[in-house]
Amino acid sequence: MPEKNYPWTFFDLRGWCIMTFMITLGIYIRHTSWVSPFFIAFFYIGLGSALFLTGLRFFYFYLYSLRCPK
Repeated sequence: MPEKNYPWTFFDLRGWCIMTFMITLGIYIRHTSWVSPFFIAFFYIGLGSALFLTGLRFFYFYLYSLRCPK
C-alpha cells in the first residue's frame, strides 16, 4: 500500500524557506514599484510561456505512456 503524501511534505524545510523568501520578495517588488511594469510584464510573459510549454510536454508524455505501456 502506498504511503500517504501530504501537501506540506512536498518540500523540505530549506525548500519552504526559499519559497517563502521568493514570494515575499515578489510581493515587495510589486508593492514598492522597484522595477518597471514593462519588466514585470516581460517576465510574466516569459514565465507563463515556459510553464505552458512544460505543461504541454507533460501532457504529451502522459498520452505517450497511455499508448505505449512498459
